[in-house]
Amino acid sequence: MEREREKSDELAAKERGLLFLENMDKTAVIKKYLDLEADLKNARNEIEILRKLLIKSSDEYKLLKATNPHIDQADYNKSWGWVNKIVFVLKKINRPLRSSEIINFITPYEPVLQHSHYRAQAFSANLNKAVKYDRVKAYKLSGSRGYYYVLPTWLDINGQLAKEYEDKIFFK
Repeated sequence: MEREREKSDELAAKERGLLFLENMDKTAVIKKYLDLEADLKNARNEIEILRKLLIKSSDEYKLLKATNPHIDQADYNKSWGWVNKIVFVLKKINRPLRSSEIINFITPYEPVLQHSHYRAQAFSANLNKAVKYDRVKAYKLSGSRGYYYVLPTWLDINGQLAKEYEDKIFFK
């Protein structure tokens, strides 16, 4: 019953479309056809651009996943203080990290973060403490929002990030 009604609605729509076309003059029909053809070409171009972007994003994700070592449960000690945990993650990953990246690495091992709806807020005080005690440095990369957190040994005497570590920053 439902299917029959859908078929009749579809047929009625086609008839309205045909009546609409019959009432148009030839040049208007040709213009409408050319407009639709141009729209189709633009849609195909946009699909191709998005497909390439998806492939690029997928490749970047694979690279990121391959270059980020997994933190072994045996290496991580839950009884460490938060500052030591942050330093451990930076040493283990061995590249500048944003606070969200540090949180993502620590979360599987920390029930406090796993059950928190506001992980960034729960974690930021600990990150600020690590910076205050000079165990970690907040490094501002020009042109990017926010900070990357680095170990002090990764900076030269002028406070610039060593080229080796700057090259490891993803998504500059």
